[in-house]
Amino acid sequence: MAGTQLEATFGVRTLTKVLTTFADDSLDKFFLGIFERADQIRPEGRLVEWDEERMHRHLAPIVGHTSPSPKLEETTRINKTSSMMHVKLHKDIPGERLFFDRAAGSLRPNAGGVIAKELRDLALAVMKTVEWACASTLQGRLSVNERTVPGSESSFELAWNVSTYLRQANWSEPDTKIVSDELPQIEAAYLHGSGMLPSSAILNDVTKRYFHGNDEVRDWAKEVYAAEALTSSITDARLLKSMNLAGMSWQSNPGGYVPKEGPNAGTFQRFMGDDRVVILPADQRLPDVLALALGHGIVPRNLWGNEGQMGIELAPSPGWYAYSEATSNPPGVRLYAGWVGLPIVLFPQGILVATVRQ
Repeated sequence: MAGTQLEATFGVRTLTKVLTTFADDSLDKFFLGIFERADQIRPEGRLVEWDEERMHRHLAPIVGHTSPSPKLEETTRINKTSSMMHVKLHKDIPGERLFFDRAAGSLRPNAGGVIAKELRDLALAVMKTVEWACASTLQGRLSVNERTVPGSESSFELAWNVSTYLRQANWSEPDTKIVSDELPQIEAAYLHGSGMLPSSAILNDVTKRYFHGNDEVRDWAKEVYAAEALTSSITDARLLKSMNLAGMSWQSNPGGYVPKEGPNAGTFQRFMGDDRVVILPADQRLPDVLALALGHGIVPRNLWGNEGQMGIELAPSPGWYAYSEATSNPPGVRLYAGWVGLPIVLFPQGILVATVRQ
């Protein structure tokens, strides 16, 4: 295989573009998608810096026609900095797989197909960690260490002072007044804490079952949605989202991961706790509440070119990056994939985390 063919198949730009496509197509992009709809920060160095703003919420005084205007102090601004997350993996592909393994559904070897499949596996693995970090941030705390993410070398913790609500009665009990008691209190707590109306509620598939077994919710759904509620489970994702309980769109996310090691090895772990509901504002207000910082990875330059042209450079786009290099013992290809960034909460009171079961 000539050098130009190698570069076309395994070149830096091609792999970065393909990796981004795989990441955009991932099912594990629910929580990252929320941050992507928020504010975007592009730090230039190793650290990301942002300001946590606190707006005034009191009444402005009423004065006379010729009176001077009273002074309003500047907003309270808390400057914060943090290192970004560097999530990266690599895998080695023996040359024999590239030249002798046939692609799925094909009778002929397909090196490009082998590379694409393994790169997709890398993208999914990296995305799991990114999605976990975004879900953790929305729930008020991002704690990165060897225990929470086995194999991690970095260790840091970001605790966000989000608003909280503790249930008056367990939502898992059928007779709990979710519609008439719990949800109005959540709505009021969010409005009082943030000055915004709640727009969306996020819960996992276990918490969603509480709605299915709740007497008051079932009666409300049958009355409002009549035939559709009678012919569908009210935990159906489409119906749940359209129910508009307390003026909010309800979204269930069953996503999670399976640890390879540690005390929970081999056991599915959900991104969200079974007793949690996260309340957020409308999408147009997300940039006031959340931000996504994206940094640049470092990749080789002209990996397949002449030795004199070898070097390194920043990845062509922030966030995702990928590249490959030839290995010689044994001959093959090493694939690299990574993501650089950090989910950030700009306005903690714009998130309410409700504990609904304990």
